[in-house]
Amino acid sequence: MLTRAACVVALAGLASLASGQIQYVSQDRWVSLTGSGTTDQESSASDFAAFNGNLTAGFGTVATQSSGLEPLGIVATGTAQGATTPPAGTGNISARSSFAVVFDLLTEAEYTLDLDVFAEFATWSFQGPSLNIEQGLTTPFTLSGFEQSGTLGPGQYSFAFEINTSGAASGILSTYDFRFDIVPTPGVCAVLAVGALATTRRRHK
Repeated sequence: MLTRAACVVALAGLASLASGQIQYVSQDRWVSLTGSGTTDQESSASDFAAFNGNLTAGFGTVATQSSGLEPLGIVATGTAQGATTPPAGTGNISARSSFAVVFDLLTEAEYTLDLDVFAEFATWSFQGPSLNIEQGLTTPFTLSGFEQSGTLGPGQYSFAFEINTSGAASGILSTYDFRFDIVPTPGVCAVLAVGALATTRRRHK
């Protein structure tokens, strides 16, 4: 019987096969600084590769994101800080960090989900055949040490997350840290292991 640890080891050595468990369909990842007192800026991911966006402007404003769409999961961290601008604080610069991805999960898999958020405004959702989480825009938004795990059935899933901070929260840095990991069930691992063994034997003939 394959244990979870053995499964992880097997998958680590079979990246080409394991990567087939998650197939990314679409992505929309970006950061922006907009408003009076600054030239509007935006940086976005052009494909499924790792994205590192980092925008800064005057008055301490910043919008960042570092995210990766990995063979066995998703990771994303980011910050946003807006500011009021002269004269006499009448202007406003908004900072946003946004992440959205759609993927197909081809086989049943166990998963873990970890999320930490501190933001002026935030919204996030994770939806699919076996998961339906959605939290609308609230302020202030604080979610510390959120953890969830279970089993996901095959099908299409979507994850979306955004933090938005304005001049009203000038000097307060909004942050988020998200990680989603899957481990195929032992039955799937056994199939992968058999397939990998057959591939290895063919290569040595």
